[in-house]
Amino acid sequence: MSTTEAVPWLDRSGSYNQLSPPENSLMRPSPASFYDDYELFDKQTTFTQDKFGKVTRVYIMADQDMLMKDEFQKWMINLNPPNEIKKIDGSDHFLMFSTPIQLFSCLQEISHKYY
Repeated sequence: MSTTEAVPWLDRSGSYNQLSPPENSLMRPSPASFYDDYELFDKQTTFTQDKFGKVTRVYIMADQDMLMKDEFQKWMINLNPPNEIKKIDGSDHFLMFSTPIQLFSCLQEISHKYY
């Protein structure tokens, strides 16, 4: 079974840092092979009251993420609903490179709201 069949939400075919500065594309290879085992991923990321259930969670979406498809992000949100969902416009998968000021502003808003 190919990775695309096993993990339909992961798109490794194109660039997922298309909006990031070019100097940041020289990062180490992604450990995306971890996600090839969908059942393991599902088991390790399931939240319960005992496992991360008491932590306030905010999901930050990149509006132009070409690595994590929208269907997967919606699946994650539905499986483990966060307290809030924020979306950063004009960002790719690496928000810290493509939209650092917007990301840090978003994180600051979250910290002021919840802590």
